Amino acid sequence: MTDKMDLEAARCLLCERLLRYLGGLDPALREDVNAALAMEGKLLHRPALELDGCWALLPFYLAQDLCVATEAGQGQLEAACDVALAMECMVCATDLLDDVMDEDTTPLIEQLGIARALNAALALISLSQRMLLALLDLDLPVTLPARLMDAVQNAILRASAGQQQDLLAERRLAVNLTWEECLEIASAKAGALLSLACQMGALCAGVEEARVEGCAEVGRLLGIAAQLENDAHDLYGLLQPAGQRSSQKSDLARGKKTLPIVLAAHAIQKLGVLDARRLDFRQLELLADEEREIYLSALREGVLATWGMALLYRERAREHLDVLISERPASPALYIFSILKRIDMLSQPGRSHPDDYTEESRKDQVFL
Repeated sequence: MTDKMDLEAARCLLCERLLRYLGGLDPALREDVNAALAMEGKLLHRPALELDGCWALLPFYLAQDLCVATEAGQGQLEAACDVALAMECMVCATDLLDDVMDEDTTPLIEQLGIARALNAALALISLSQRMLLALLDLDLPVTLPARLMDAVQNAILRASAGQQQDLLAERRLAVNLTWEECLEIASAKAGALLSLACQMGALCAGVEEARVEGCAEVGRLLGIAAQLENDAHDLYGLLQPAGQRSSQKSDLARGKKTLPIVLAAHAIQKLGVLDARRLDFRQLELLADEEREIYLSALREGVLATWGMALLYRERAREHLDVLISERPASPALYIFSILKRIDMLSQPGRSHPDDYTEESRKDQVFL
């Protein structure tokens, strides 16, 4: 794996190999699994967008960037492909399960229904395991498949624990949660999966244990950043002028206590003008104008502080990655997928943008 493939070539290689795996499935099951893997953001989505298949491409490129065996042959390339595809299938399965648990009515859930979506998730998990077991047929260290399988199981258990914490938090008042607890949930959920993607890429490259652990930490930091960005983005629509506010996502409708909500609840409690225990951002339109403005102001600060914290986590991840691959330049695609990608707020007159934050102002917001 001496030459780093360009993005399109890597995506085509992985798609062809994935379709061969899908060819072994029962036709009716293959149709649903293919539909899941063809959704936007997934490897088989067409026409391909810049970040489609990023869960597969991240470990694939990381394996190349860390590879110490510069004369590695076809066996190691095949291993990198199977590891990448295993990650893609595992994340696709967890996305389906998350949509079902959160009662999200996504286009795929509408198409398949709950029962078929759960069945497709089970098939994707089995495919992921089959791809890792296929490494036994390659000329690789005999312990590699077992280490990869162990890493997958540990990550699933961590992500499941994070999901359990998230579900239990729905029953608690936002003001009774801390921002540390919110970060713990983000670390356990998205952090565990992105940590796994980076860990698997490093294991496939055959690097020393310290570097494997370092890559896992990069993934954990990126996962937290991605979760915080998602939480902030989901609530940003509520900050638009009346009549332009976007519809609520299920996270808000279910009363999920994401970091922006928790920060807003504590800010309102400090003001002492409203009962923070009665906070309900789902009922904004029913509030008196003065109360609504207090809610929105606190939520605005919570959203911006969350975005600022996400940027800090991405900066830490970049610093870690620069050290890990200091011996050779990183693939441009690796930075596209793992470091530079972030969700920006729509720039509007009078609206703050996350890039407007200085390092010090971000810290001030985060640790208030």
